[in-house]
Amino acid sequence: MMREKTIRKTFIKDDLIITYSNPSIQPFREDRLVNGDNGIMYFYYDIDVLFKGKLLMHSSTHDFPKVKSLANTIDYLLSDEGFMLEGERGVVNGFHTKDCYKRVKHEDHFEMEYGYTFEVERCVVKQHYETEYQTFDYYYMTISEPKMIMNRWRDASENVKTSIRVCMTKDDLLKLKTVAESFMEASIDGYNSYDLPSHLEWLEAHPEYKKD
Repeated sequence: MMREKTIRKTFIKDDLIITYSNPSIQPFREDRLVNGDNGIMYFYYDIDVLFKGKLLMHSSTHDFPKVKSLANTIDYLLSDEGFMLEGERGVVNGFHTKDCYKRVKHEDHFEMEYGYTFEVERCVVKQHYETEYQTFDYYYMTISEPKMIMNRWRDASENVKTSIRVCMTKDDLLKLKTVAESFMEASIDGYNSYDLPSHLEWLEAHPEYKKD
């Protein structure tokens, strides 16, 4: 099978580097162009995570968690949905404050190779004489790898091989979203340009496998 070997997209945040590479697509229909995420049955790729110059994680993934849905996870994280009120303080030192929290786990529930946990701490505050609240959001991202591949990932720390938690900004998350989207776009283009022609050539030689 011909495949574009140079597809690689990288997210950099201070000392953290996340690289997606070596994509391979298995579509629902091997005799047609893949026009979007919905045309993909399985998506394989490599992920490398480096922190402070040290390789913390290398996984050859089987679509868990799906990088193609990471952008949607980030959109939800940045929305106003899903926040829980953790506490509300009356006027203290002239300020009225509400503390809110949201946690989003981006992982697969059956087979775990690595996963993200995103957290948002939201502080809504105003001075006692003001009528409008100001909102301050603080974002965190944790990337974890379990000790055993092909085994369900649990929250217990003893089941986690590697974990790194970093502070993020909204701009950081939008950059990560862009990297994930551009990796998917390049992967689909690579499949349509390189893999599909070889599939069609093979199908011509094996017409018994052609789909209606």
